[in-house]
This record gives sequence, structure tokens and C-alpha cells, in this order.
Amino acid sequence: MKKLGNIFLIFILAFSFSFNVLAEGETENTTGETTGETEEPTNPDKPDKPDNPETPTEPEKPTEKWEALLSNVKINDTAVECKEGSDGIINCKYTITKTDVKKAKVTFSKSEGATTSKESGYTIDVEEGTVDFDIKVTSKDENAKKTYKFIITKQSLSTDTKLKSLSVNGQEITLKDGTLKYTTSVSNATKKLEVKAIPSSDKAKVIDFKDNISSFDFTSATSKEIKIKVQAEDGQVSTYTLTVTKRGEADSTLKSLTIKNYKIDFSSEVTDYELKVLKNVSRLEIEAKANDKNAKVKITNPSLQIGENTIKIEVTNDDSKTTYTIKVTKLNEDDKTLANLKSLKIDGYDLDFSASKYEYDLRIKDENYLKINAEAKMNDADVEITGNLDLVDGSIIKIRVNYDEDIYNVYKINIIKDGTVITKKSVNKKAAAVVIIFDVLSMIILGVLNLKEKLGKNNKNDNDKEEKKEVNKEIKKSNINLENDFDVI
Repeated sequence: MKKLGNIFLIFILAFSFSFNVLAEGETENTTGETTGETEEPTNPDKPDKPDNPETPTEPEKPTEKWEALLSNVKINDTAVECKEGSDGIINCKYTITKTDVKKAKVTFSKSEGATTSKESGYTIDVEEGTVDFDIKVTSKDENAKKTYKFIITKQSLSTDTKLKSLSVNGQEITLKDGTLKYTTSVSNATKKLEVKAIPSSDKAKVIDFKDNISSFDFTSATSKEIKIKVQAEDGQVSTYTLTVTKRGEADSTLKSLTIKNYKIDFSSEVTDYELKVLKNVSRLEIEAKANDKNAKVKITNPSLQIGENTIKIEVTNDDSKTTYTIKVTKLNEDDKTLANLKSLKIDGYDLDFSASKYEYDLRIKDENYLKINAEAKMNDADVEITGNLDLVDGSIIKIRVNYDEDIYNVYKINIIKDGTVITKKSVNKKAAAVVIIFDVLSMIILGVLNLKEKLGKNNKNDNDKEEKKEVNKEIKKSNINLENDFDVI
């Protein structure tokens, strides 16, 4: 048994030796250093190796790309957006609005390995206006380069604290430059004030006003003081003081009312009027003025139609309102009777007046003028009296009634004075006096002639005597005629 074990061991050693010899031979053939042509035993279980097998290669390592960029850019700790322009320059813009800021500090992060012309934390002084500077960025491999342009603007803040407009309940208040105190008044019935204040600068604001408007209660007091604070962009504040008072009872009456070409008997307390116009009148020219300058006057003046028309004049003042009405009748045709008299009276005389009778004869005493009262039919017609001075026999007094330019009538009064109209066998005392005066003159003439004869003027010729006879004949003839024609009263 022991012999058998030794034999088995010898066999294993021999097999191991043979295997090692074969392995060394294969190695030599692979490296090409062995010159022998020993063939490798064929293994039917393994496939044949190709004659020229390819040696596997490792993949190439990609080239690393380095950038030249800035990120997380800030100025005075405020993020800044940077945009690349068409020229390749990256612009970073920033605006400073606070007046107390004097410097601008730029911070940023840069690409890995990149270098910059200015380090993060670079600081520059800023005054009013614009400053700019560049920061150049170069990549690690120096293949990429970028330029960042920083543009920093410092704005000057507005100091305007003025108001552009101020109103109370829609009523504008006239503002004056440099004046901060104002007063105004509202209706006595006002219970609420709505104040609207608009600053001159759109960068200013009115403190405690929403959208420039604020409301205030005004129910019990008769006066209220309102403070209006205007704050400028730079923080300055100006305070306006507005005092509002309640007015007394409002006056909504008219001071005057006139209609062109028409007469109207106007009174402030009378609100209703009537007027007639001709067919050719299409519209009236009306002027109305209120007693209170704060009152508003509105005239509703329509085109006139045939028949009755209504014109309204509305006067409003605070909560008070008065309406004046004019009823206008437009005639269907032109009526001359609109220019008639309604009455005609003469003091001391009875005149049988009729509106349609336009001429009268009137015997009067020895008067130079008459007291005449003539009233027109229409209130808006004018009455003119002429010829009523230095009255003599045959004078004509004219009374003209003018309704308008085209419609008028003229009344005539023919004057007859006592003693001027003489009839046969009838004469008044004045006529007898005329006869007596005539006789006296005749006697004076005869006396003069006789006196001349007595003075002994011898140069009188026969012609003088004949002339005297003729004069006497004429005197006697005249006396005879007067006695035949008059009965002296």
C-alpha cells in the first residue's frame, strides 16, 4: 500500500513538470522571442484564434472648457441684472435714488479659474449724474474673454412740495405761489367736505390722502380747519391750511331781467311774466343777472312756435333755487292793435277816447301845454308824446305807440284855442278889444295930421289935403264894416 502511494506521487510530479514545460513554450511563442516552431496542441473544445486579433483601446478623455463669466452681481447689496448687447459687451445698469448714498460697491462671483480686472468688492464714488467702468473677465485657459460695463446713475430727488390744484366739494380754490393758507365757504346745509389736493410733482404725495382725496365730517360746526401735508420725493414736507366756513341763507333771486326789443316790468320778487310777439319772431334775446355772484343762472330759451311758449330762468345758489317763467304767445299774424292805447286822459278835459280812434279835436283854454296820461295796451310797448309845448291854435299833439320796429300807431289831438275861431254876429271880448285898439290908432293918426296943420306949415299942398280925406274915408269905412260884421259881447 505504501508503494502504491509513492507511485501516485511520482505520477503527479511528472504531470506537473510536463505542464510547466508546455506553459513556458506558449509564452515564448507569444512574445516572439522563441525560434522553435513548436506547434500548440489543438484543443477541439476551443475555437481557433484569429490570425490578427485587434487590440482594444481606451476612450479619449474630453477636453475641459473654461468660461469667463460673472454671476450673482450686486451693487450696494442689491441684485443687478446684466444683459449682453449686440457688440458682445455685457451691460449692468443701476440707479441710486437716495441722496445720502455716496458710494457704489460692486460684488460678484466668477467662473472657476477665471481672472478679473477688478476684484469683487470694488467701490467707486458717485455724485449726481452717471458714472461707468469696465470689469474684464478672462477664462482659466485664456481662450474666453468677456467685458462687463457697469453704468451707475445717481438721480437728484425732487424737492417740490407745492400743490397744483385744491378743491372742496368740487369748488376750485385759486392757489397763489408761496401762499399756504386759504379760506373758502360752502352751503349752510353742507354736512360733508370732500377735499381734493393734487401735488405739482408726480413724485410728491399728500400724506393721509388716498388718491389725493380725503373726506371730513361737517355736520355740527360752522367752521373747520383742515391741514394738507405735501411730501416731496426727497422727504421734505409743506403744510397747507384750509379753513372752510358755512355760508348764511343763500340768495337765488335775479337782480335784472331784460329782453332785447321788448319792455318787461321786472321785479326780483315776481317770477311769472307774459309777453306777446309777432309771427316773424323766432327767438328772444334774454339777459338775466343774479343778486348773488355765487349763484348760477340757467336760461331755457327754446325756439318760439305759433301759440304759447314757456321760457324758464333757473337761479340756483347752494341748496336754494328760484325759477322765473315767461309765457310767450307767438301770434299767427302781425297785429297792428298791439300798438294801441289802452287809455288816454287829459287833466281838465273830457276826451271821448276809443282805442281804435286815432284822431281827436280838442278845444282848450289859453294853455301852453296839457297834462296827458297815455297808457299802452301792451306792457312792453313804448309811448312817445310830441308837440305838447307852446300850444297855439292849430297845434297837433302826437302820441306814438311803438310795439316794435314794424308795428306802431299814432294818435293825433288837434288843438283849438278859444277866440281864434270867429263866426258872424259872434265875437268874444278879445275881438271887441281889437276893434277899440284900431279906433284909437285911427284917432291918433288924425290928431297928428291936425297938429301939423296948426303949426303953420305953409308948404302943404293940395295933395296933402286929398291924402287926409282919403285916410278919413278909409277909417270911416273900416268902422262901418266892423259894426256890420260883429256883435260885441
